[in-house]
Amino acid sequence: MALSKDCYQPGETNINRYEAQLRRESAIINLLISVALFVFLKTISANALWYLLLFIPLFLSSLGFIQSKNKFCANFALRGLQNAARVIDAPSHVVSERARTEDRKRASRLLIYAGLTALVSTLVILFFMA
Repeated sequence: MALSKDCYQPGETNINRYEAQLRRESAIINLLISVALFVFLKTISANALWYLLLFIPLFLSSLGFIQSKNKFCANFALRGLQNAARVIDAPSHVVSERARTEDRKRASRLLIYAGLTALVSTLVILFFMA
């Protein structure tokens, strides 16, 4: 029997719906920052290398969307925390070393995926700006 995604599952789910919504909102804000930065750089006819700055908000946006969809926070995982309870509460510590190890592995995968997504997006923008 599969567990609900509304409870802590090591390496699978470590945030609740409210926490996931916060990450989705952060992702949208960072996407808007990316667009605003792009428009600004385009407006001032910036050197193509300045467009590398887009990597930062694109990475944060990618990470936010990925964490929201997966109900898994990389920051919490790397700090040994979880907040997957149905009620809005403060994060609690993950006691099991095995669970913390699974969480760190998942966090690493999500960070790499977000980094690659932002890198490809930035390179595509640079390619079209050259």
